[in-house]
Amino acid sequence: MRPAADHAPTRLLARPNLAWLGAGFGLCYFSSFGQTFFIALFARDIAAIGGLSHGGYGALYSVASLLSGFTMLWLGAQIDRSDLRRFCMSAVVGLAAACLLLAAATHGLMLMLAIFGLRLFGQGLMSHAAMTTVARHLGSFRGRGVALAALGFSVGEASLPYLTVQLQDVLGWRLVFAAAAVLLLAVLLPLLFLLLPAGSGRPGHGQAPVRPAFWLLRERRFGLILPLILTSPFVGTGIFFHQVALVEAKGWSLGRFAAAFVAFAATSVTGSLAAGWLVDRLGAIRLLPWLMLPLAAGCLVLGSGDHTGVMYQFMALAALTIGAYATVTTSAWAELYGLESLGSVRALASSATILAAAAAPGALGFLLDAGVSFPAILYGCAGFAVAASLLASWGLRGSRRQA
Repeated sequence: MRPAADHAPTRLLARPNLAWLGAGFGLCYFSSFGQTFFIALFARDIAAIGGLSHGGYGALYSVASLLSGFTMLWLGAQIDRSDLRRFCMSAVVGLAAACLLLAAATHGLMLMLAIFGLRLFGQGLMSHAAMTTVARHLGSFRGRGVALAALGFSVGEASLPYLTVQLQDVLGWRLVFAAAAVLLLAVLLPLLFLLLPAGSGRPGHGQAPVRPAFWLLRERRFGLILPLILTSPFVGTGIFFHQVALVEAKGWSLGRFAAAFVAFAATSVTGSLAAGWLVDRLGAIRLLPWLMLPLAAGCLVLGSGDHTGVMYQFMALAALTIGAYATVTTSAWAELYGLESLGSVRALASSATILAAAAAPGALGFLLDAGVSFPAILYGCAGFAVAASLLASWGLRGSRRQA
């Protein structure tokens, strides 16, 4: 039986919950500076530092992301025993430092270190901290709480690409990253200090050291779910990272493609909110196997034509999956494995998604260098998404909610 609080939706807006939601939203929004859709807007300028091709730059980005994924395994698990305010604020400072390093980069080593920092602290630790915190502290409102916090991703995707393209023309790409660092330190850091209570976020009271949840790798169910979890970061990162090559192949303008992120963000909001409501009603385990089907349809649409309408159709379909992704997956880990070790479980899953995202730029870049067409790549992505959905459906048969 559900607790009575679940029948009082106004309690979601109680003051303590608003503090958790505000911190989660802020972390999600400002993590955009370490997300592929943002970094990819500067692909040509960043690659020019080392004179890199599509494949060369993709390989560098993949290596840096792979290293961040392995680091995330250990750092992400520490949230189960850490002071939450300190954990979150440290991630923000790390992302700001990476932005400044990229703004000053003059050679390949600085570029590698900067991208490693962007991926680790932005796409990795800040996103991880936001989702774990909200899922752990919102109780029976977990689905809706995670969905509301994850709107920070959507707002970032809606507001930053077009604004960034305009600022890049005026300021240059280096000053854009310097400005991002200033925003992180002057806006987000004080916000987290105010919203997050000191000493919060230690659900495990024992003194045992926190380790990644490697035991999941031996579990058959997790193995069957894993391809589904990896599909969205691989496909989404691959397409958005190579968006410059995509728009050139389609005959579109980069500005028009960046503007289409507004449609992406609007649909992403719908997908996230709907997923939150459904998770609290039906459970994330029931929704998880169907999560990738809109993305598969979007890939088929994008591969089928060059009309600009295809761009918006793809954005809308892909956004349904990507918008619901954080809400459904985070809630699913809580339901399958409980809240006590949610940080370490989610750290392992997040690390795996970072590794998948890391593999995408290099893999797709080398396919493009080898002359494989974008439509062929997109059809392959769609087929993989459908196969992963079937595997997850098989693996989750008989699973029951634990939290």
